[in-house]
Amino acid sequence: MKYVIIGAGAAGLTCVRHLIRFSNVRDITLISSEKTLPYSRMVLPYILSGLLSFEDAQIMLTVSINYIKDAKVVKIDADNKSVTTERGRDIHFDKLLIASGSVPYVPPIEGLKKCRRWTCVKDIGDIERIKYFIKHTHSSNVILAGAGLVNMEIGEALRMQGMNLIYIVSSDKVLSSILDKQASKLIETHLQNKGVRIIKGQSVRSIDCAPDSINAILTDGTDVEGCCVVFGKGVIPSIDFLSGSGISRETGIPVDTYLRTNKEDIFAAGDVAETDDMLTGMKKLHPIRPAAVMQGKIAAYNMQRLSFKYSGEIMSNILTIGGKTVFSAGDSKRESPYIRIFNGNYAKVVLKNDRLEGALFVGDNIRNPEIYIELIKKRVSAKSMIRPMLTNSLSNYYIKYYTNRFV
Repeated sequence: MKYVIIGAGAAGLTCVRHLIRFSNVRDITLISSEKTLPYSRMVLPYILSGLLSFEDAQIMLTVSINYIKDAKVVKIDADNKSVTTERGRDIHFDKLLIASGSVPYVPPIEGLKKCRRWTCVKDIGDIERIKYFIKHTHSSNVILAGAGLVNMEIGEALRMQGMNLIYIVSSDKVLSSILDKQASKLIETHLQNKGVRIIKGQSVRSIDCAPDSINAILTDGTDVEGCCVVFGKGVIPSIDFLSGSGISRETGIPVDTYLRTNKEDIFAAGDVAETDDMLTGMKKLHPIRPAAVMQGKIAAYNMQRLSFKYSGEIMSNILTIGGKTVFSAGDSKRESPYIRIFNGNYAKVVLKNDRLEGALFVGDNIRNPEIYIELIKKRVSAKSMIRPMLTNSLSNYYIKYYTNRFV
């Protein structure tokens, strides 16, 4: 039996790790579009900051894995069970996992094609480009178009390298996908106190390149100079190669509770998979590492016909910005009467019918964030927990007692 996995990210690698545990699995092919060994993309900001090297992030594969690198998949023949790469190589499969991840969205901007001093952050090559830009320039500024999760982490790494940050934000707040206005204002003030410049309500209209710098012209005509522009405007599933395959696709690839697509023996996991959202009950993308890891594991079991169900996911994120931790889970932006602001910290929980549906924390010491995720998933009564949740004092015992009682 031939097992083929497209994508060497968290979902693909997890699937491989679990497949090799089965004694009957002998033929595993892992296809990656990158030129290197697989690595953890989570540590890209740490490589940029200098805290880690690329060698620290690389993941060694067992010799039994047929690893095909620098190979872009351009076609899937679902009926004849084959995958075709850009170089014309056909790879047969009996079971296929599509875990091709996502690609950054780059807005159409005048002058972009003529200029090389810009990038998004998807892989190690992008990190190397940024390193080159900040080394070969007269400017100490980096322009970050977008103030979402990726650009916030990249900004932290660049600050550690002594660069000045200029965020260009089209909305009225930073981290607009996860923060409400109050929490966003706390982060903005925190960053501004550290010398970070934030320009809100503006987008990059066009760019002009000099030999060692770049000028970004904003929608109001303002000219901002820097050594480069880093775009962080969201990601889209990498599924262009599905055209003509017969595999159903929406924004991503809809799958059932066993992570199966509409085509027999073809599964999907990670950033490309549309799975059940545990809050809304709707099919939704969950481009976060915990979801990718769990889906990769379950896909491996189900490729072995073990019928493991995937229960769904909620969106959650955690990152550190200038020493402050930001944690969000579920419907974190919804208004709620349950808010606590203290010493520059912020805590909010969102309840519906006495059940926890969202949590948002900004602070110096956020403990046990996984507990809030579990509470939302368990759909337990949380009315009696409001005070300990807001004071960040929930214990594992407390949660165990209540989840057992109300599930």
